Amino acid sequence: MATVQDPKTITFTVSPDHASIDKYVVGYFVGTAVSPFAEADLGKGTPNASNEVSFSLPPFAPETLYTAKVKAVKGAAVSIWSGASDPFTRKLLPPGLPRISA
Repeated sequence: MATVQDPKTITFTVSPDHASIDKYVVGYFVGTAVSPFAEADLGKGTPNASNEVSFSLPPFAPETLYTAKVKAVKGAAVSIWSGASDPFTRKLLPPGLPRISA
């Protein structure tokens, strides 16, 4: 899998139970970790013609390799995590242009 640089969105095919679920939760994993370092409530979203939903991603620390997984939630019932996304990272951004003064 190729590493995605500076991703902006996460897109996935909805659960076959989409009509009855309350929300999706995304987990962010560092490297090959088995537990996410953070989770975010995505809400439910409206599927497109391909039965997919898309959500914006938050900013991430630079130069760290991440993957994302999604689970469906209905009340107290929670699905297992989906498979992992392609790995992604954010480039370390340079500072602004230097100014030279007399």
